[in-house]
Amino acid sequence: MMLRLASRGFLYLFFTYILCAFGMFCVYYNQYIKVSTIYHQGDQAHAATIVMSHLDNQTKIVAIKTTDYTDDQAQAATIVTDLKGQNQVNDNNEGNIAEKNAYLQVKDTMSERTDIVKAYCKNITQSPLYKTFLKTRKKTGYKKSCGDLEVPTTAKIYVLEELKVVFCAVFKAASSEWKKLLVSLHDTYKQEAQETLEAPGIHTKWQNFAKPLKEYLPSERCHVLETFNKVMIVRNPYERLVSCFNDKFRRNTDYCRMVMQPGVDCLAMNLNDFVEQLSFGWAGQDPHWRSFFDTCLPCEIQYNNIVKFETLARDRDYFLETLGLSGRVNFSKHTSSSHKNYFDNMTQELSNKIYSIYEVDFLLYNYSKYIVPH
Repeated sequence: MMLRLASRGFLYLFFTYILCAFGMFCVYYNQYIKVSTIYHQGDQAHAATIVMSHLDNQTKIVAIKTTDYTDDQAQAATIVTDLKGQNQVNDNNEGNIAEKNAYLQVKDTMSERTDIVKAYCKNITQSPLYKTFLKTRKKTGYKKSCGDLEVPTTAKIYVLEELKVVFCAVFKAASSEWKKLLVSLHDTYKQEAQETLEAPGIHTKWQNFAKPLKEYLPSERCHVLETFNKVMIVRNPYERLVSCFNDKFRRNTDYCRMVMQPGVDCLAMNLNDFVEQLSFGWAGQDPHWRSFFDTCLPCEIQYNNIVKFETLARDRDYFLETLGLSGRVNFSKHTSSSHKNYFDNMTQELSNKIYSIYEVDFLLYNYSKYIVPH
């Protein structure tokens, strides 16, 4: 009985398909007869118009250009232009969809990054690192109220009131580039050429309109932190530390002599010597190698935009889009020096030392302990 019903159902679907196919054939056959009749009656343009109505725009353009569609060349050119315009609209729509998808993808990434930080900070009191946390933040402690937050002098957190942005400047993590970006968005400087905003001049302009968060009254600070767009930039701690050493000790021995104890041979110092100094409590003494944790207070301030150095251009475009300022600036692509030779020669012991110094940064921003960048 079941087989008989199944057979009948199959036959019903089969004959339905045949009838539909036959109906479509009849429609197209009638169109063919119509076109053929009109064509043989001498009205070739009319026949071509019917045929063209069933083609996509790109095929129409090719057909018009390669056949005697009409004797009126001006009309043919106009039709081609109109069709190209339709194609451009379609291309633009596809481009807009792609941009929207890219925006949503970065938005999801930002949410994932902030969720990791929130989860870590929520459990920090149960972490072995909590004692270190209290030790490095004696004055502030762990405060839940923004009104109770005391911003230490080690923090590099600035408020840009015109843009409604709070920015934490992490040295050796594109901080100068982002200062230049934010200054260029300010009404006072947005007409200036990019080259006029280069260092060291950019730092003077920055001080003119970026106010340190610690200078705000507690009530003002609360309003800023609750309503402004908050952004910080992080970088793989291995990469950042090597970049710092290469820039401040290999290329700039004067800086080394300024920050090191008397008698230290800056020219003879290698990366291992530098890390050894940091492991003895020197890590928090200079903003160029101070941790993200101490520089930006991520457990006290919830940054809704955590930009990564590794995806800098993409994250920057997303950030500008959130401000409604996309297209306002057009800076050259960020480039960074290769530190491959340092990582090729880095021992596991040295890698472990660096990790132990910046362990909180590795955990907060999901950087791997085991993958040394190349």
